[in-house]
Amino acid sequence: MVKTGQAIPVFYDPGYDGKSFFMPDGVAGLPILPLHELYRKIRGAMPSGRLWEIYKSIIGADGIIQRVIVMPPSAPQSAIEAWRSAIMRVNEDPAYAEEAEKTFGFVPQWKAGADTPKIAQSALSILPDVRAFLADYMKNVPK
Repeated sequence: MVKTGQAIPVFYDPGYDGKSFFMPDGVAGLPILPLHELYRKIRGAMPSGRLWEIYKSIIGADGIIQRVIVMPPSAPQSAIEAWRSAIMRVNEDPAYAEEAEKTFGFVPQWKAGADTPKIAQSALSILPDVRAFLADYMKNVPK
């Protein structure tokens, strides 16, 4: 719809690792701002408050949960390293890129570094007061 002019993208949801934002590969080079940058451009300051914290929690969890491979804590280090190596090779595989582009319309990039478990844990962690606020908000959505 964007290519035909029927829709104009206003912003994109950035990636979020629980600490900082990053640009997803699929929007690299496009003239679209991430939500927080658009907000800052319009309002003159970064978004803040409980709903902003919930938004960051959602995009952080969403980014991690979309593509996750887990192993039991007792998995041998050699098996973990074999998986990490294989995952990183997928990112460089032209056949994978071609099939992914046909199937999804973009090529998902996988992360598999030694710090990936810590990043995932950070992105999936929601502060108890933010969780409580969200639960209450969902019960009493403003009209």
